[in-house]
Amino acid sequence: MSRTATLDTREFDRVYSAAMIYDRQPITDLFRRIDDGIMLGMMALRDDPRTYFFTLTRQQ
Repeated sequence: MSRTATLDTREFDRVYSAAMIYDRQPITDLFRRIDDGIMLGMMALRDDPRTYFFTLTRQQ
């Protein structure tokens, strides 16, 4: 089985967050817990100053 991403921690805005670093894409997603059911995500692309934000909601 080949992997497609690695989980690590990264510092952003002086706070360490969970990070998913994709192996074949120039993308890193950072995740922070908002509450028990919501995660805030930030996608950063290498060599691109823009950032993209999204939420992940737990489904029951």
